[in-house]
Amino acid sequence: GWFGDKLTAQFPTMPTYLLVFLFPLATPTMLVRFLMRFEIAVVFAVVISAFAVLAIQAPLHYFALAFVISLVGAHVMRDVKRRSQVLRGGLIVGLAAMTSAYVLMMLVQKETNADIIYTPIAGFIGGVLSGMLVLGLAPIFENLMGYMTDISLLELANYENPLLRRISHYASGTFHHSIAISSLAEAAAEAIGANALLVRVGALYHDLGKSLNPRYFVENQLGDNPHDKQKTPRDSAKIIKAHVIDGAKLARENKLPERIIDFIEQHHGTRMIAYFLDRAQKAEAAGGAPVVEADYRYPGPKPQTRETAILMICDVIEARSRTITDRDEAKVRAMIDEMIQRLVDEGELNESPLHIGDLPRISQALTEVIIGMHHNRIAYPDQKKFSQLRN
Repeated sequence: GWFGDKLTAQFPTMPTYLLVFLFPLATPTMLVRFLMRFEIAVVFAVVISAFAVLAIQAPLHYFALAFVISLVGAHVMRDVKRRSQVLRGGLIVGLAAMTSAYVLMMLVQKETNADIIYTPIAGFIGGVLSGMLVLGLAPIFENLMGYMTDISLLELANYENPLLRRISHYASGTFHHSIAISSLAEAAAEAIGANALLVRVGALYHDLGKSLNPRYFVENQLGDNPHDKQKTPRDSAKIIKAHVIDGAKLARENKLPERIIDFIEQHHGTRMIAYFLDRAQKAEAAGGAPVVEADYRYPGPKPQTRETAILMICDVIEARSRTITDRDEAKVRAMIDEMIQRLVDEGELNESPLHIGDLPRISQALTEVIIGMHHNRIAYPDQKKFSQLRN
C-alpha cells in the first residue's frame, strides 16, 4: 500500500511490521476513550486497526494484533484521574504491544534473531509514545471540541484555584454553601448515573458572581442586611440576579470552560426572586410603584442538562434544609419531594433531559445526605457545664 511504500522508502533497512509496531497505533483510541465513552473508543479501535492493515496491505492477523493493542489502550484510559495514570497506561499498552510482537514472531516463518529482539522493543516504545502523545494532545482537543476530562475537572476542583480562592476570601458563607451543595449534587448524580464529578465541580463555581457583592447575600451577612437600609425591592432584585450574569462574565474572563459556566447561568433558570417580589407587591398594595414581574425573574436559561438540573434541585433544597430542625427521614423526604415538585410545576426542569423516574432516586439520595449532614450529637460533660452557665 501507499503508506507501507512510504515507510519502506523512508526506512529501507527496517521491516514494515517493525515500523508498524514502532508507530503509536493506540494513540487515537486512547484519546477518544479519554474524552468520550468506551463504546465509541471500541468502534474507533476497529476503524484504526482496519486502516493500519489496509495502509500496509498486511495479512489479516495484523488486524487482530492491532485491534488488541488499541483495545488495551481504550481499557487503560478508563477512569483516569491523574496525568501520571496516562503515562502508566502507555506503559501497559507498550507491554501489550510487546506481547503482540512476540505472537507475530511466532506467526512469521522467516524471522531472524534481530526480529525477535527488536520488534517487541519497537512495540513497547510505540505504546509509551502513545501515552505521551495522549497527554500532550488531550488539552488541545478539550479546547477545540469543548470536552472535559476528569483530570481537568479535578484540577478545577482544587481549592487553590484562583476563582475558588476568590469566593473563599470575599464570600466565605457562599463558599461553604457551595461545598455543601457539591456533596448533595454528587450524590444525586451518582443515583441516576449522571456525571457526578462534573456536577460537583459545577456546584463549587455556580455562585461565583456573589464574590463581587457578597454582603447582599444572606449567607455572608453578619447581622446587618444592606437591603433593609439602602435598596428598594426592585434594586435588591437587580443585585441578586446580577450574580448570575456577573458570575458568567467573570468566569469567561478567567477562561473557565463553558460546561462549568453552564452551571452559573442555569442554576436559577427563570425562577422568580420571590422574597423581593413579595416585598414589592406589599409596597404596591400600600400605594407604591406598580410591580413588573420581569424585574424579579432570573435571566435563565433553564437547565439544559441533567447535571445543571440536579444543581438547581440541590440549590433550593440545601437552602430549605437550613430552616428545618426535625431530621426525621420521612419529614426530610417530604420536604425534598415538595421542593422538587415545585420546580416541576414551575416548568424549570422542562428543558433538561431528566426523566420523571429520576426524581424519586434523586430525592432518596438527597434525603440520606441531608440526614447525614445534620445528624444529632451527644452532649459532652463540658457542653452541659457551659449550658448551665448560660442559663
